[in-house]
Amino acid sequence: MALKDIFDKFFKPNKVNKLLGYIKKCENYDSDYWMVAGYKDIIIELNQFKDNDWRFLNQKLINWSSNQKSILALALTYQDPNCPKINEDIEISKLYSYIFLLVDDEELEYFWEENWDVLLSNDLETLQSIKKRIIEYVRKKPNIYNDGKLMAGYNFEIMFDTLDKQIIKASR
Repeated sequence: MALKDIFDKFFKPNKVNKLLGYIKKCENYDSDYWMVAGYKDIIIELNQFKDNDWRFLNQKLINWSSNQKSILALALTYQDPNCPKINEDIEISKLYSYIFLLVDDEELEYFWEENWDVLLSNDLETLQSIKKRIIEYVRKKPNIYNDGKLMAGYNFEIMFDTLDKQIIKASR
């Protein structure tokens, strides 16, 4: 590692820490704040990320709170004509799915309710990890699953069927 890299890593404020600092500062604000300004600010920060920032973010996300991860995920999928678009080279579905795999169980249902299509647009390995995560969740919550029948508003039989079709498609 070059001396400059060591200096940058330990002494220069990095974009990931700046992003986390912003989310921490505002994480308890109501949803109106996030829709009016917060998501826009996050997208502006993400659009400035370089490859090393993305790698660092992936490493650091594990240590973020579930709420902080959810705020980032919601910013990734937020759609508003007044909000800047996320750069095309950012793999939204990959990052969103990575966050999905990390969040606490309480957050999972919201992730698949709001952005099932984002979760489904992934590579084979990620799709298999998503399926495994949902199965683990369902096993912990037997009251929401009963032989694939509609429970708590979800038809897991249809969810798993759709997911399995995407897994087959991705394996080709």
